[in-house]
Amino acid sequence: MLDAVTEKSTNPTRHNRMPNIAKLKVIFEDIRALVNRLDNVFDYSGWDDTTEANTELDHIIQALAEGRIPTSGMGVLFLPTGPLQELSISSGWGDEFLEIANRFDRAMDEKDGKPCRCQGGARPQLTIVEDFGMDRRYAQVTIEKCRECGSLWLQYLYEHEAISGSGRWYRGEITAEQQQSITADNAKSVLESLPSYFYGGSYYFDTIARSSGPIQL
Repeated sequence: MLDAVTEKSTNPTRHNRMPNIAKLKVIFEDIRALVNRLDNVFDYSGWDDTTEANTELDHIIQALAEGRIPTSGMGVLFLPTGPLQELSISSGWGDEFLEIANRFDRAMDEKDGKPCRCQGGARPQLTIVEDFGMDRRYAQVTIEKCRECGSLWLQYLYEHEAISGSGRWYRGEITAEQQQSITADNAKSVLESLPSYFYGGSYYFDTIARSSGPIQL
């Protein structure tokens, strides 16, 4: 069933600032992808290896997935000379760590805790980070990243040039781990397996809505 997108109102907290749990979850999923790089050097991180790091990160991600802020450990990872900074410097991704650390600080102190615009289907702040070209159905497949919150989106764009009003796109949020296994030919099935995805385009009279399940072309 195709459901129209509705914008939910948010109630300001007493101090008008609170952590954005959805953004934090994306941030720690991105961190996990970095921690799992094969050439990482753990000597000065405080973690023995990838398995030990994943155990700590998975505990945090699970809490965030349940809508909870972990009672301990989350902020410690970002401290100067903390586990993530030491691992990033030893492993050659210090710049990426600084970007994620800045996103973490913003997500921990976000006005009103409002979701990012990309979570409502908006695209202006998305930037293409991978272009897979066309699949066997002649649909364009790209992965885009939100410049505001860092979320990753898989986009599937289809249009029959000979048929007016046939343009349609589908966009679903993916994790950094899912990104590693996506190809042009499996992109459609990945989108169909997600809990939901946005869709729009001239075929849908330029409305933006949300759906799930099979994509009919």
